[in-house]
Amino acid sequence: MSLYLSPTSTTSLGLYVSQVNDIALLLLDRPSTMRPLLRLPPAVPRPAAAPGTLLTAIGWGLTDMNQFTFPSVLQEATLEMLPQKQCAAYFADLIPKAAWDSQFCAGEAQGEDGSPLIWKGPSGDVAIGVTTLSFACGSDYPAVYADVAAASNWIRNAIQWMLREDAAGRIRGPATNGSRSEGA
Repeated sequence: MSLYLSPTSTTSLGLYVSQVNDIALLLLDRPSTMRPLLRLPPAVPRPAAAPGTLLTAIGWGLTDMNQFTFPSVLQEATLEMLPQKQCAAYFADLIPKAAWDSQFCAGEAQGEDGSPLIWKGPSGDVAIGVTTLSFACGSDYPAVYADVAAASNWIRNAIQWMLREDAAGRIRGPATNGSRSEGA
């Protein structure tokens, strides 16, 4: 498996470090068997879903903060997309206003950083967000998500680069007898 990180812009503000474009891609050693596959949203300046839309957060994060236990089954929660102005007001002292060009917030039940937020669109499931900041369930704060639509051009270019470099044997090594060597 190979990891490719987006170019991030980091702003430190007291206790919180704002990660803009907080997204990474993995090139797996073999095709995933998970179905259904998630699609990318179109490259648009705002999230693919409108405020008030119900979204699905999934992840393997803590289910009991007091017991520090993790689930054995993938968890999901339904969250509501919040208006950008409401998000900016919640985090006015923590997140710079400009960061909301590539972030949004939803719901009050939280997941772990890096978990996807899915919009169940008319043509299938679309990954519209990646958790970048979350709080304990029951807190008054929504979770903050990196906007996948805002990063979709970078994602598409990175996928093309990864596939081209992998085909040339520069990521995981050259293919031998129809299979890949282990590594990187």
